[in-house]
Amino acid sequence: MSRLPKRLRGVSSLIAVVLIILITLIGGLILFYVAQNLFFAESPASTFSIDNAWLVRDTLGRTSFAVTIKNIGRKPIVQLNITLDHENTTTYDLSSDPLEPGESASFSPPLAEVYIVGNSYSLTVSGRFSDGSIYSISQTLKCSGSGGYTEKRFITFHVEGVDDTATESILIVDGQEYSYSDFPLSFHWLKGTLHTFEWKETIASTDPEKRFLWQSTEGLSNKRTGTILVKIEGDITATYSLEVTRRIVFDVEGIHDATEPILTVDGVDYTAGSLPKVFYWKNGTEHTFAWASPVLDGDNTRFIWQATEGLANTQTGSLLVTQSGYINATYSTQYYLTVVITPETGGEVTLDPANEWFDAGSSVVATATPNPDYAFEGWILNGEPRSENPVTFTVDEPTTLEALFIKTTTIIFNATGLGSDGIGTVLTVDGVSYSVSELPLAFNWIVGSSHTYTWEEIVSASAGKRYVWSSCTGLSTSRSEVITVPDNGGYIQANYYTEYLLSISTTTGGTTDPSPGDYWQSEGDIITITALPDPNYKLDYWEINGIADGSTTAIQITMNTTYSITAHFKLSVAEITFNVNGLNDDATGDILTVDGVNYEYSDLPITFTWEIGSTHTFAWASPVPAAAGKQYAWESTTGLSTKQSDTIVVPQGGGEITAIYKIQYQLTISVALGSGTTDPAPGTYWYDSGTEVEIMATPAESYVFAYWMINGVQNTSNPVTVIMNQPITVEA
Repeated sequence: MSRLPKRLRGVSSLIAVVLIILITLIGGLILFYVAQNLFFAESPASTFSIDNAWLVRDTLGRTSFAVTIKNIGRKPIVQLNITLDHENTTTYDLSSDPLEPGESASFSPPLAEVYIVGNSYSLTVSGRFSDGSIYSISQTLKCSGSGGYTEKRFITFHVEGVDDTATESILIVDGQEYSYSDFPLSFHWLKGTLHTFEWKETIASTDPEKRFLWQSTEGLSNKRTGTILVKIEGDITATYSLEVTRRIVFDVEGIHDATEPILTVDGVDYTAGSLPKVFYWKNGTEHTFAWASPVLDGDNTRFIWQATEGLANTQTGSLLVTQSGYINATYSTQYYLTVVITPETGGEVTLDPANEWFDAGSSVVATATPNPDYAFEGWILNGEPRSENPVTFTVDEPTTLEALFIKTTTIIFNATGLGSDGIGTVLTVDGVSYSVSELPLAFNWIVGSSHTYTWEEIVSASAGKRYVWSSCTGLSTSRSEVITVPDNGGYIQANYYTEYLLSISTTTGGTTDPSPGDYWQSEGDIITITALPDPNYKLDYWEINGIADGSTTAIQITMNTTYSITAHFKLSVAEITFNVNGLNDDATGDILTVDGVNYEYSDLPITFTWEIGSTHTFAWASPVPAAAGKQYAWESTTGLSTKQSDTIVVPQGGGEITAIYKIQYQLTISVALGSGTTDPAPGTYWYDSGTEVEIMATPAESYVFAYWMINGVQNTSNPVTVIMNQPITVEA
């Protein structure tokens, strides 16, 4: 067998070493993976341990409790329940700060019981993990410390002779009531402590004909009610006897707050406040009863027996007990009605119905009738004023009705100066309005009473007429006042005077003195009215109550009726405007002559203010020079005249005179001397703008027509037509 060269053998050794190292690393990783899976396979996902727990009581009797929990699972703990001695449970919500795997935490739940040094207690810890799984662990925890030993004793209460028909509590312990279903009733009390108890003397049953009566107590106490000092464990047993009776109940309807006795049973009186009254009577016994009537409750209220129902139907009688049942009496309430008349001589009061005592809810009608020289003022019903008469009211309490009467006298209201045509309210008395037709007014008022009155300051009448208050005489001189009625009465008279309406108006062109408007003037006043024309206006005429009446500047009227006066004005001048159409700014020289005065184009339009009816002359110039070869010619006139020149009379309202011009252009025709002629003949002509002009050239003997030169342009046509829309020069 041949061997490898030395160099190759060295390389092979190095490769071998590398392979060994790689194999070792891969094997280690495989072993680690297997070991890891084995470890986690043995460790549950949801588990924890109690690493430490202690319960210690010190010399002052204070007990401390703590427990340390370690999460040895693979899921976070989100809730812990720690229970000591099977009943003291504390819950910790760790959802916001979970106890993570591998973490430990200590908890000190509050204690609600007394724990005795040396005694052992069960400790249970239950945990909920983030995946919802639950794990629980329990152990025994011994209370250590130097606080001494406190003992508890079991005290048990028993009851005999009572069955499950008992409807009331049987026993009260330390203020807490307990019923039949709570027995036997055990308490785990500390030695040396004091506790109170009370057995009920009588216990009702669901069967109305039986009840349970306390007979005796035995055991740690022989009393029905008392106090227990806890020394030893023991029992307290109460014995009850069953009593079968007939249950008779007396009750009443319709009575409240009566202090007098209402019921007598076997010679014993009972008030309404003590009812219902229950009696347990033996079969065959006989008992007497009597319902009182009437039963007073103070001086003004009483109750009247109406009926008895149940085991008896009489107001009084004897009852032979043969069955359970009830005896109910029904009463009605009556109230006393006290009537007072003030003053006693003022009048009288009648009642319907005419009684003094009335059943509650009764409706009563009271009527007050005053004596002569008195007036009924009103009622005071149980302290509240009433004004109607008769008055109807309901008696639902003790009632006092006082009728108030008072002396009266007469006050008369009248007026002078008012005609029967007065319209609307003239006088208001105590808020009530009165018209002219109701005067005079007489009021029978209570002496010393106060009343308001107001005479209207203005009383309307027919159109344009009214009455105006001027004064008052009698008990007052004021138009409006509050008066106090005197002993002997009196009068108040209002005095009025007549006013008429003066309405002044104008047409356009002026005003008046007094100014236009409405004026109320006293009857008989003499009024002067003056017309005041505006500039360029004058008074035309007056119109008085629809009739034209002269044109004097001032008029006088006497106010004995309604007046409507209008001043009619008219213009004294008018405006005449001269205007022109068809001219442009190149127009030169005078265009218009008015009353001998010349005006150029720049002066137009021009307006003259002339007196109406005056005469004026005008003339429009024609032609009107313009630029070279151009002029304007008068064509027509519109408005107040159609002439180029005229004399006008200024009309009412004025007007306008407008001249219309047209444009004309110059045509110049020329030929060389002796060479011929033209038609039109050589010369200067004016034509309206746009006119077509035909020109014929006729050569002289020995000449022939060659061409035209029209504004410097040759044209060989003959004849030739030119359009006059500009100045034109034609040379043949």
